[in-house]
Amino acid sequence: MIKQALEFLVSLRAPVAEIKEIHGHQYSLLAGNHPHMIKVPVAGSVQLPTLTGFADAVTMMGQEVSFIHISGPNDVRAYGEIANGERTVLATASCANRFGKIAGGYMDQDSFILQMMTRFVPAKGDHASVLATVGSLQAQAVRIDEDDGVTQVAVAKRGSKLLNVAIKNPIELYPYRTFPEIDQPPALYVLRVKTDGDKPQVGLFYVEDGAWEDAAVRGICEWLRNRIRKGDVPTIG
Repeated sequence: MIKQALEFLVSLRAPVAEIKEIHGHQYSLLAGNHPHMIKVPVAGSVQLPTLTGFADAVTMMGQEVSFIHISGPNDVRAYGEIANGERTVLATASCANRFGKIAGGYMDQDSFILQMMTRFVPAKGDHASVLATVGSLQAQAVRIDEDDGVTQVAVAKRGSKLLNVAIKNPIELYPYRTFPEIDQPPALYVLRVKTDGDKPQVGLFYVEDGAWEDAAVRGICEWLRNRIRKGDVPTIG
């Protein structure tokens, strides 16, 4: 009777898992069950807002970094060795796209000028001429005399005089769309003006494809290769 009770208690004991290494990974093996990989604790990645901070972090990590991957104009990652069947992310850099939604619709004159001054690289491309043109449009006297689909001729009031202001297209601007450490890729736009009652409305319309993203990735790749020389970390863009 006692022997049977002891045997029953032993049968209730939780089975002991056997640990085996398979292809460099440790697995827990239980009778009748599939192998379960034992995950090794991995430290979280370092998240940085700039390429400068990212490059400094990668330099400090040294040989821990296997390679750097630039997945887009706003995202860069440094990878280490494979752990738990996945490549370890050691550090990341990401930046907010400051471009927003200025392109694709009309807005009032003051809002447009503010967006031009904060979301585009100043004094590059047609930035200065666009500001001068839009700034000369007065609320009391704006009308479109000519419009051939490419160039508008707007009549603007300067003091007591009415002057013709030619708005030629396309225009080239350099919006902030990637990390500030690299040159911002240019983009082509169509600038349009219309009236809403007695107030001018200004619109900026994007006319390019996504080629700027490739240019930004190339710029990031070149910048990192020049900045991170220790150990010649491979950089993939």
